[in-house]
Amino acid sequence: MSSNIIGQPLEPYVGEQIKKRQEIYGSGTPGNSRSIEEISYLNSRTAWVKLASGTSMNKKRLDLLKKNGNELVGSEEGLALAKNNVLFGGLSRQQGNKLVERSGITGADKAYGVGGTDFGFSPMPGIVDASINCLNNGSLKKATINIKAHNKNQFDIIDALYMRLGYTVLLEWGNDKYFTNPPNSSLTPIGPTLVESQFFDSKNNETSYVYWLPEIERLRKEKSGNYDALFGIVSNFNWTFETDGTYSIQVMLYTMGDVMESFKMKVPVPSKITTKDLKTPPQGQTSQPDTTSNSEEFKTKFVNEDGSVKEDEAIEAGYYWFDNSLDTVRFSRVEEKYQEANPGKNFSDLRVYEDTSGGTFSFNDSWFYVLSDKTIYESAMGKISDPNIPSKSTSPINTKVYKKGDTYEEALKRYTEVKKKEVVEENSEVVTAQVEKLQESKIHYLLYQIQKIADETIISSYKDKLRFTKFNIEGGVTIDMGKILNKKEELRLKLKGLGLITSDTTDVVSTDISITNKEGKNAYYIRLGTFLDYIQNQVFMKIVQKDDFISYLQIDTSTKNNIMYTIPNQLSTDPNICIIKNESFDLTGGVKMKYWDGLENYIGEVGEGITYGKIMNIYLNFDYILKLLDSSDKVSVFSFLNGICNDLNFSLGKVNNLQPVINSESNKITIIDQTPIQGKDEIAKALNLYPTPKSTTLEVFGYNPNDNTSNFVKGVGLTTEITKEYATMITIGATAGGYIPGEEATAFSRWNVGIEDRFKKNLGDGSSNEVDPITNFEKENEGIKRKYVEYLSQDVLEIVGLNIEGPPYNIDHDKISSNTSIVGNFNKYLQASASLSTDTAESSVGFIPFNLHLTMDGLSGIKVFNKLEITQGFLPSNYPETLEFIITQVNHKLLSNTWETELSTQGTSKTNPKGSIISNKTFSSTAERITKEVADLSSVNGVNANILRQHLKMLGYTEKGKEIDNGGDISREIREAGEAVFKEIKKQLPSLKVRVTSGNDAYHQNLNYNSRHKKGNGLDFTISPSSEFNLNAVVEILEKFAFANNPKFRFIDEYRRLTSAGTANHFHISWGAGTEAQATLNQIKKKYKGQKLSSFKIKV
Repeated sequence: MSSNIIGQPLEPYVGEQIKKRQEIYGSGTPGNSRSIEEISYLNSRTAWVKLASGTSMNKKRLDLLKKNGNELVGSEEGLALAKNNVLFGGLSRQQGNKLVERSGITGADKAYGVGGTDFGFSPMPGIVDASINCLNNGSLKKATINIKAHNKNQFDIIDALYMRLGYTVLLEWGNDKYFTNPPNSSLTPIGPTLVESQFFDSKNNETSYVYWLPEIERLRKEKSGNYDALFGIVSNFNWTFETDGTYSIQVMLYTMGDVMESFKMKVPVPSKITTKDLKTPPQGQTSQPDTTSNSEEFKTKFVNEDGSVKEDEAIEAGYYWFDNSLDTVRFSRVEEKYQEANPGKNFSDLRVYEDTSGGTFSFNDSWFYVLSDKTIYESAMGKISDPNIPSKSTSPINTKVYKKGDTYEEALKRYTEVKKKEVVEENSEVVTAQVEKLQESKIHYLLYQIQKIADETIISSYKDKLRFTKFNIEGGVTIDMGKILNKKEELRLKLKGLGLITSDTTDVVSTDISITNKEGKNAYYIRLGTFLDYIQNQVFMKIVQKDDFISYLQIDTSTKNNIMYTIPNQLSTDPNICIIKNESFDLTGGVKMKYWDGLENYIGEVGEGITYGKIMNIYLNFDYILKLLDSSDKVSVFSFLNGICNDLNFSLGKVNNLQPVINSESNKITIIDQTPIQGKDEIAKALNLYPTPKSTTLEVFGYNPNDNTSNFVKGVGLTTEITKEYATMITIGATAGGYIPGEEATAFSRWNVGIEDRFKKNLGDGSSNEVDPITNFEKENEGIKRKYVEYLSQDVLEIVGLNIEGPPYNIDHDKISSNTSIVGNFNKYLQASASLSTDTAESSVGFIPFNLHLTMDGLSGIKVFNKLEITQGFLPSNYPETLEFIITQVNHKLLSNTWETELSTQGTSKTNPKGSIISNKTFSSTAERITKEVADLSSVNGVNANILRQHLKMLGYTEKGKEIDNGGDISREIREAGEAVFKEIKKQLPSLKVRVTSGNDAYHQNLNYNSRHKKGNGLDFTISPSSEFNLNAVVEILEKFAFANNPKFRFIDEYRRLTSAGTANHFHISWGAGTEAQATLNQIKKKYKGQKLSSFKIKV
């Protein structure tokens, strides 16, 4: 896969080969005769299979094999035995750029009597059959190969070459002849493959799957899908000695995915930095103590009166501790110690020089002895405990290691490379142990150091801060929410020293969220793509790739390639897990928020409102990462990533189905989203993720007279696999609406379009019995809509699960739980609502349990998660309209000179090519409609009051208690009038303090006369300081509003003229025609006559 999108089209070369084969199979009809080449292709094409061993033999093993006079064994060490015993057409030997096949009963290349003639002229050994199966959503391939050996000597060869657990082999198969793809299509022999041309080339001895997998794909394309291969390891074998003296052998191979799925990260907590240290700093401190010997604390505790250091005590207390791996952290420690011991000298001036007396290289200083990848404590502290560590009295390592003029850093790098190579040559098991030691505790140490950097960093630049911003308030009123830790060059260098490569993107942030509800412990977040890069490059075990070490596991961390389904207003409801940026979050009342401004954009958009999410721009909470890691000292990479995906699905609104898979074609871990992405082809086109899809329809049966084609499919069938989790969805999907509150079944309802069950036309929660499905649907979901409006009407901090008092803002776990439930239910409602108004299903259900199976002539290049387009004539009429078939398994069988490919597919909801109909543009009107619906319900109080409170919060204004609505909600009109007035006051008098003192409050409700407050149409507010200048300025603002909105907007200056019911000086504003303050309004009309005050017009 070039990207992580499920439902990508077939590779172009696969589609072209399908069309070509269908043309050939459709030939031979009147007016469409078959050529000689086509007849040859159809009648004499055969399949082949090759198996080559990656072993290299030394003299000791060869002598053991020759002990019984085995003629198949030569004396040449290395690759000779494997080259001369390739399993192809029996037994063949590689020579030049070809395989020499055996024949006859005499000579070196005889086919009979191979391995001796004690029991007659036994045929040579060979492959009987092979099957290659795709497992775990394409994460790995398993090959099962049956081999026959006819005597003991043959069996010895098979055992030595192909029954070596964990050893590399290359399995290839294909057709002996094929038609190349257009435009220059012709019948062509298969020619040499990788076994002949590259596999035994000594220059490729230290290559890995990173080299071979692209080469295999290159040949697939070059051979137009008529070649395939598996580069893997021997995982198991068994054999039986038959009564006729032959051996029946079965060898099982796996691709690297098998190892990857069980691969574990070794992440124990460092002995000097515990999880407790990370989460709870020492009392009275907000970070770890200064670890330099210049600090006052160090001098007080660990320096004797004579100036000597209490080294043992200092080390025991954690001073001068550093990770026991070769990285910049240690380098900086070495430099620090050197400068401390050598004042006036520059560490960077150290160079390697030639010691002429010994003919070796050394350092021009005694600091040579710290060059070791096994040091646990700083050598300068005198704590060398490993006899392998060079010391002052030890002769320098020979000239193969260093070059004259090397800096310390360059020499350190050379030493590391040489040591690794020596270990590799010595014992592969030692390599694993060494690499595990290098990776020990790196993740804990990284997060610990980032926290230290954050504590020591003061950010003043606006662009380096995290913010919540309200859109429609001029002047950009914001709430500061933290700081970005990698925008400054000096901070990037510090992070690079920890092995964390960052750029201009926002990668690491410190927030003003308190995760423990205790002062001094803030929440830190790291961008998912950056974090995965780090564990790939710094934590995963390394393997040898020629002269370099590469990560054993690869992860696709491309921001562009990794996309996911998104829904309007998507936000993380649980900051304990993650946060994302949403630039256009719709609150009630047409107000928009920009949440987590400063992070990288999570939402991408192409074309006319086609949106998608960017997986790698999700930010993970540090403590959440540590919680996952602290469960064991060895964590499965796959379970770790799977845990992250499950929690992201939960916290991002329960609409995604993220999961990690291993792309068996590249052996890269990829995170996919099983929720169908609306408009995926348009997104892919805009981002250049894969070629624009060309229609390639696989003919499944019969002859197509429209284009003179026929099929090469041998069998087709469809099964359903209904599990318990699908049972409720199926029942609901069989009703007219296909949805009840809290249950998602729209994917199934689309499948049943136009059909109803007369015994259960509708299912519901009992809140509505409307006949019309849409009316019934909307009424049944009034509770969910009401809850969602209440969610949006909260304080902007409460929406993301935070308490409003701060900074720091404490995490409110009850609020998180409530928000997550409300948002999840509303998202299901929104998807169901979209599905009821379109022909496609907007559904968070990934795969639907309709499994289509096909068997056809062998073809390579088809990949798991490709979309399969097939002829529609044999399917029920509604299937093509509602379902897409996604390939979930690609299996191959090779038997009796034939190659068959078996495809398994699963149905998924057909997506809208133009994107979701609930894009952000349409959602704004949807949210406003829902808000008005809910606000009109008599059972709801406080909706408009809560919206006004959000505005007050963003402007820095306050409310007296709960006076806005402790007698009932205010009207939408007075809320919008208040918003406009307060916005204008903030604009003209930015330092003025405003406090709202009443609205629809209990005091006014108990008055014995009618007041606009009683109907929620009045607001009172005070200002501070209430100087004559400020009072006059506010009165002028209110006059302009009254003139522009005559006769609806009215006000009373109760600072100068207190009404009979007034209790203190304040301003009163109200909405609605009538007699209130009519004299004042008449004066205003005269004063401003002829003026255009359109900017003061309130849109209600």
